Amino acid sequence: MSRTRRKGKKPEYKFRNTNRAIIYLRVSSEEQAKNAHGLESQRSACERLCKERTWIVEAVFCDPGASGWANGDRPQFLKMMEFIRKDPNVNLVFYDYSRFFRDTRRALNEFIKLDELGIYSVSVCNQSIDCR
Repeated sequence: MSRTRRKGKKPEYKFRNTNRAIIYLRVSSEEQAKNAHGLESQRSACERLCKERTWIVEAVFCDPGASGWANGDRPQFLKMMEFIRKDPNVNLVFYDYSRFFRDTRRALNEFIKLDELGIYSVSVCNQSIDCR
């Protein structure tokens, strides 16, 4: 992945074209774990998207009972980012933006980090939104 800068323009990131994917799942409460936003339904939806795109799921990172507002109680998110730094030749799939981060500023900061690594990320529920 490389980044080029033209005078007066934002950096342009080069994204990899890969069929490898990782999945990130999160629920913030026991109640969510049991309803439609539960871990199993999120995982099923993410795996279905990967199958449709012929992506091979390399790893699944899951934070049950983790706040969407905090970093500290999301150990699997941190492990996922470490995984990506070591092996950036993957796409990132997550169920919904609310499962990724609720705090917009934090979410944007994480997407910038992913962009810099050349990671294509996609939300199952909002596939038309380009996370890059």
